[in-house]
Amino acid sequence: MFGTDTSGAFIDITAKSTAYLPLREASLHKVRHVEEAGLVSGVKEEFVIIGQNEIDDGMILSLRSIQSEFAWERCRQLQAEDAVVKGKVSFAYSGIQYQSKFSILLLLMHIYDIYF
Repeated sequence: MFGTDTSGAFIDITAKSTAYLPLREASLHKVRHVEEAGLVSGVKEEFVIIGQNEIDDGMILSLRSIQSEFAWERCRQLQAEDAVVKGKVSFAYSGIQYQSKFSILLLLMHIYDIYF
């Protein structure tokens, strides 16, 4: 990372083109600045290319998609272990029925931003 603005960070990818990490792609959690997602200058990190900026042909990067893959893998592990999971529920849909504990866990992770 070599620079930030209010909506993301400019990432050094040692290529001719620029790379930008939008704030919404910096973390699964809502963050106000990329430093809240643990990004600091000089630290190497893996990113996923999710698009291209048409103006300057720069790449648009994501950490969120990598974190999402890890979270889903953790859900599969918890399901395989038949683990009990605790979390804070701050909102609920009424009238929806689910077939398993796993489907409820996935819904809660998605809606309530629960991360293991």
